[in-house]
Amino acid sequence: MVLSGSHLDTQPKGGRFDESWGHGALEVLRTIHENRIDTERAITIVDWTDEEGTRFAPAMLGSGVWAGHFDRDWAYGRADMGGTSFGEALQAIGYMGKTPARKWPVHAYYEFHIEQGPVLEKVGKRIGVPKGILGITWFDVYIEGQANQAGPTP
Repeated sequence: MVLSGSHLDTQPKGGRFDESWGHGALEVLRTIHENRIDTERAITIVDWTDEEGTRFAPAMLGSGVWAGHFDRDWAYGRADMGGTSFGEALQAIGYMGKTPARKWPVHAYYEFHIEQGPVLEKVGKRIGVPKGILGITWFDVYIEGQANQAGPTP
């Protein structure tokens, strides 16, 4: 199938369009339906949870559980700065699902992404088209040894 969608969480100062257009996939499906277009593959809309990692770190928590990168219970235990866990927050709004999140074969994934932050607003541009996306990799580095000045330190 073809997977399309986005997520509703955003970054601080992400701009008024950050992720609200991610759900353009719904309009695409409406247009396909209204025009009675047959597609080669099924199209499924996705709404990832906590992709930006602004409240519950790390980023891409929802899709990470779906892809098997993060354990579901580990994700539920992630806590925000106030001590509320991800699982507690989902339960509080009635979004704690009963169906296990697990990946399935996907032919392609499309995500609408409008970058409308303070830079574009400052120069008076209403919209910008990104030419790429930033990939982030985080590492924990542990070094054993002796603190010392550079040079002949063993």
